[in-house]
Amino acid sequence: MSVAAFRSYDVSPCLTARSSDSGYDEGVPSESDAACSLLSFVELGPSFETLHCDEGFTDSEKYSTSDVENPFIATLKDSFTGSSLSEQSKLLPTLKKIVRNSNWPTSHEIRSQLWKLLSMDKNFGTNTIIYLKELEDMLKSGVKTLSPSFISAEGTVIHDYGLKEQGAVTLQRLLIVIECGRPALKVVPVLYPLCALLLHYMSPEDSYAAVIRMLDSGQKQRFLLQTELASMASSRTLLSLLKKHKKSVYTLLKRRVNVNDETLAKIFNNWQAWIFKKLPFEYVVRVVDCFLVEGHKLLLRVTLALTYVWYKAKGKEVVSSRREFEGMSVEERIAEVERQIADTAENCPISVQTLLDVGCSIRNLKQSTIDRLQKEHESDLQEYVTKLQNERPAHRSQHLYSVAFSSKILDTDAASEIMASLPDRLQLEMPLLLYRLSEHGASFTKMWSLVDEAEQTLIIIRSIKGDVFGAYCSSCWAERRDRHERSRSRFFGTGESFVWLLNRQCGLPVTYGWRGRNGGDQDAPQMFQAATEKSLIIGSGGGDAIHITGELTNGISYPCDTYDSPALVENNGKMLWAQKQLQDAIQFVFPGKCFDKMVIELNPIDPQCLPLVISRFLGLAITAGSLLLFVPQILKIYASKSGTGISLSSQLLGLLACAGTAAYSFESGFVFSQWGDSFFVAVQTVIIIMQILYYSDASAYAFAFLAFSWAASFAVIGHHIPIEVLTLIQASTIPIVMVAKGIQIIENFRNSSTGQLSLISVLLQFGGCVARVFTSLQETGDNLIIINFAIATFLNGIILSQVLYYWSKEPRARPKFE
Repeated sequence: MSVAAFRSYDVSPCLTARSSDSGYDEGVPSESDAACSLLSFVELGPSFETLHCDEGFTDSEKYSTSDVENPFIATLKDSFTGSSLSEQSKLLPTLKKIVRNSNWPTSHEIRSQLWKLLSMDKNFGTNTIIYLKELEDMLKSGVKTLSPSFISAEGTVIHDYGLKEQGAVTLQRLLIVIECGRPALKVVPVLYPLCALLLHYMSPEDSYAAVIRMLDSGQKQRFLLQTELASMASSRTLLSLLKKHKKSVYTLLKRRVNVNDETLAKIFNNWQAWIFKKLPFEYVVRVVDCFLVEGHKLLLRVTLALTYVWYKAKGKEVVSSRREFEGMSVEERIAEVERQIADTAENCPISVQTLLDVGCSIRNLKQSTIDRLQKEHESDLQEYVTKLQNERPAHRSQHLYSVAFSSKILDTDAASEIMASLPDRLQLEMPLLLYRLSEHGASFTKMWSLVDEAEQTLIIIRSIKGDVFGAYCSSCWAERRDRHERSRSRFFGTGESFVWLLNRQCGLPVTYGWRGRNGGDQDAPQMFQAATEKSLIIGSGGGDAIHITGELTNGISYPCDTYDSPALVENNGKMLWAQKQLQDAIQFVFPGKCFDKMVIELNPIDPQCLPLVISRFLGLAITAGSLLLFVPQILKIYASKSGTGISLSSQLLGLLACAGTAAYSFESGFVFSQWGDSFFVAVQTVIIIMQILYYSDASAYAFAFLAFSWAASFAVIGHHIPIEVLTLIQASTIPIVMVAKGIQIIENFRNSSTGQLSLISVLLQFGGCVARVFTSLQETGDNLIIINFAIATFLNGIILSQVLYYWSKEPRARPKFE
């Protein structure tokens, strides 16, 4: 029976006590977006109203405070006390130098005092009182259906830097009180992470006063972008500044993407997330030190510095970059450059001090210039933004604590609605991405290794026909291995689970909970979850609501009695397997838009696509050829009943290389087509080694070697070999190939003969390596891979020359077994 092939599998998981790295990581945009997330969670108190703002915030302590005033803070406070505005402004250059060059640890007591002092204004005390009064009124009202609207605005950065549950509660309260005090706020992209950072070092009321000061700052020293227009224009402002102050970086971007400046500026659409989501915690804390003194201008400096660091790392990779961008559309090129800069921020290769030095060393970056450019770009975009806002449908009201997670399958409203459907105790945390199909490969083995320990999972799926559906699973998937419990029933889970289906008309999910929930049907089936190593089922009874097999690529859905749900996909997901296979095959041979260009548009010699298509055909030919690569050699040894002239050591090293590649790829969860040729070559090499041993009067060794190979195979399949060992073997491929081929070359030279070496097998190896050099140049640009195949080509060429040279010569007498 043909079944549906699920193209996009987004396991967006769940929620729990957050560690310092528990922020949701969206990763690389992909149409086949798969996500999975979950942590173990810590339950809150018995009710929302009983939580107190001054209880736990971070994994270490509450916001850092000290009763003893730091001498530097005392001196600074004395300098500001009684000083006029003009006198205070004269202190700013000195203060800038201090915060730019003072590398205080993240846990240093000075920071809580410094941030509070830098945030002081004449209304600071009044605003702290306002916060406490607004919070008291909110708690007394018992309202639980509000959420700050600016959180769901497009481009908002969501990251809490590891706040624990009660810290997350306080963060939500703080944001709600800010919106109550500033109801006109619609778009403030960095307000969420900035408030979270402040709560690490300041009390909630002081954090509120600090944020209000930033929001009310005048044009002379802007801190926060507060409109959609300003946020969109800032991307163009950054490009203009880059063009003025870092011309070489701008030129490289222009060459890579090859578009006009308006389109090129899209690279900076998410620049604020580079700082407040991608930069490590110790980096962003130092950035905020300077930000509280210098304002928005400092964030621009840091963004320009990150772009320059990316340029220094990527600017010289001319050949690999050219290959990397071939066949990509303009949107794909922009997304790729943006991803690379974001990765540079996340894995910054320089220290935070060097990063600040690079940004602050940009000369003549004047505030007046920034204001002029920002105003010009806002004027240019005004009409477009107005039209965009008028055409945007009205959003429904948000649920308290239902902050939307980011997904390429669901929009913000649908994601927020799903979050609101989760149990109340789980609505305080942003989902953590654990598994993505496009990143980790279509492999149950890989997925289980990443999600097994997650206590709950939220699964999001899109079929190849566009049906979007999924489920919330309340139990850990590792329970499938509980033999004692599974002997009673293969199903596990609890009644909190549900399945859902996205309504195409309204764009919101419809959830189907357990029939027995809230005193419903007492006889309702309790078939919530079931799984094996190669399949999973969610909901059953009368039919499986979701049943996935085939390495996460095939699935079906039927009406389910457990959730009283209909089929979640059209036609139960049948009759689509062949269509999926055809689409995958075409996409593999004609990557990107090459099929449209070469076939639909009848342009078979397209300069960008032709080399890629030739490379793909060669790759397929190599994989097919691997099935028969050593068959002539095996037949020749069998016919002569001798392995004379074939080096046993060379074959063993060759087996280690190809088997290591196959084992490493299997353990990494790559699809079979990526390591199938190595697997077939390894199997044939095992046969050759057994023949050499068997025909050398050492049959016992031959069968012992077979037993060893069989045991090693099961060790790999059972994941008993550490990935570190397999990685080391993979990295040793080049020296192994050199030694293996070198031994065979020396053996041939000493014998003045190539013995039973098959000309056809040697010729196929030589031709395959030549083809792999070409395909690697076209598709990877990876110097390590290219060098590997180049060396193999050279050595196989020597062996081929020896076979031709010694063709008619008699071999020297050699012992039968070495």
